[in-house]
Amino acid sequence: MADTDEGMYVSQVRNVTLRSDLGHVIHFPKGKPVYVPPAVRAQAVELACLPVNGEMPFEQEVEEEPELQGDPRIKRLDEAVAMLATINDSKDFTSAGVPQIPALMREAKLVRVTASERDEAWMRYLQSKNTG
Repeated sequence: MADTDEGMYVSQVRNVTLRSDLGHVIHFPKGKPVYVPPAVRAQAVELACLPVNGEMPFEQEVEEEPELQGDPRIKRLDEAVAMLATINDSKDFTSAGVPQIPALMREAKLVRVTASERDEAWMRYLQSKNTG
């Protein structure tokens, strides 16, 4: 189904349950399409749910241009990782303990973040905690 004001169908690659602040509790069985109402679409994306039709479920609002590169980008990612670690919300981290890419994108206000960028920023954060 296309993204409409009526909600959308998404799937997950593992069994997961979304518990929203609005009172929604939605269980995502591995690989099965599940309806998500518009009010909790952003939270479903943060859980790495994928739209059944393969399109992004909504356009993320970003303040920064996507071509931010070099030291300013690294600084922005490092600040975002530190903020996520300070907030320490379990939904912002993977089961391996590293920040979820959608959460990092949200905090850094970037359109795209690669897994290697996330991993490098996380390692810099851990090293700063061990030496500081």
